[in-house]
Amino acid sequence: MSAEPAAALRALPSVDQLLRRLADRAEVKQVARARLTALVRETLDAERRRVLAERGRPTPRRSPPASSRASSARARSPSAP
Repeated sequence: MSAEPAAALRALPSVDQLLRRLADRAEVKQVARARLTALVRETLDAERRRVLAERGRPTPRRSPPASSRASSARARSPSAP
């Protein structure tokens, strides 16, 4: 793996970091922790695939951060108890 994708992958937050960032957001308060964790993992997996497919090119500024995408994914997904 070249330096660009490796650096971009290292720059991604961990699942735990994203969960902490999302903890106080109103839109995720009613989501079960296991469901939110799954959504965050899915979001990070998608971002890793994107980084590898684009060879480490940075995400355009117009793209929301991973924490926002995970939060948005929750709004699109049925809530688990």
